[in-house]
Amino acid sequence: MKLHRCARGGAFPGSAEGELSVLCWNLLAPSREEGAAVGRWEQRLCALLRALELYAACDVLCFQELEIGASLEPVQGFLEERGFLSVVQDREGYPVVNATFFRPWLRLTWTSSRSRILLAGLLLPSGREVCVANVHLDARRGPQREAQLGKSLLKLEQARSSYKIVCGDFNTDLTTDPLFGILRVYGLFRAPTSGLTHANGAGLDHLCAGRALQPRLVLHSGVRELRALLGRLPCEEYPSDHLPVAVRFDIVSASDWPTPRLSSPNLPSELRAAWADLAVQHTQSRNLRRQLRALEADLLHAAGEEAAAQLRSWRDAAQRAAAQTWAAACDAALAKVRAL
Repeated sequence: MKLHRCARGGAFPGSAEGELSVLCWNLLAPSREEGAAVGRWEQRLCALLRALELYAACDVLCFQELEIGASLEPVQGFLEERGFLSVVQDREGYPVVNATFFRPWLRLTWTSSRSRILLAGLLLPSGREVCVANVHLDARRGPQREAQLGKSLLKLEQARSSYKIVCGDFNTDLTTDPLFGILRVYGLFRAPTSGLTHANGAGLDHLCAGRALQPRLVLHSGVRELRALLGRLPCEEYPSDHLPVAVRFDIVSASDWPTPRLSSPNLPSELRAAWADLAVQHTQSRNLRRQLRALEADLLHAAGEEAAAQLRSWRDAAQRAAAQTWAAACDAALAKVRAL
């Protein structure tokens, strides 16, 4: 299906059944605004609430740099009046936090606060869960960003959610950063949103998801328009030093998830049977495991280089298929339990 674009400055449309719309935006905490004058925050807050009205049709809103005692409470009140529920990051007394807002048709199942990331599980009516990681990674140290993201992605993987979203202020351009590789390991890909999102002309804000969420509509601006706009941030239209990023996804039904298919290598049946017999044997004994590895090595050596390569490829494909089948079975079982 074709990817559509929604121009910045207009209302981002709501989603229909089978869709999920997500927005992320670093809102620039009042205490972090350079050269803030008396009364400046009050003016910026009014502009911020007007801007949020454009995205009030979204299902999930992920914000960074909300400040307790300043911007958090008015934003919470504004969105609660429009039917949103929320979960706020616990940073043990630190006032600048992430917060995730969501529609009541999504049910909060769990949450976890890390130093730079807020994780939340949101249950769909089908019983399948969307895990949303709302991130605000370290601005200066690349290795620190990698550690922050890696640990949270491991936590996200352990949650066994059907759908995964990682979004927010990564403080780096994902197209050139090692974080891109880390996301790929967990099956996450950046949605094709406009690259420039910060007043300094960098693309720091991203929205990533797994293949089971297909981008269909993205918030977009032309390159020239973006460059002209970035030079004015914060401004009346966008009262932050960051621009928002939004995507509407098609939720791929579990019945449409790819089913693993295996084909046997074009090798003698006796060789295939001997290899399969070794592959299904498991033991807790260290000595027996060594014997099995030795038998495997002997069989591969006797088979010859070309046949050995086919056997290894067959084994690796079978392991991937088994992992996918197991994950799908667990997901279906968890969905039935959660739906109750």
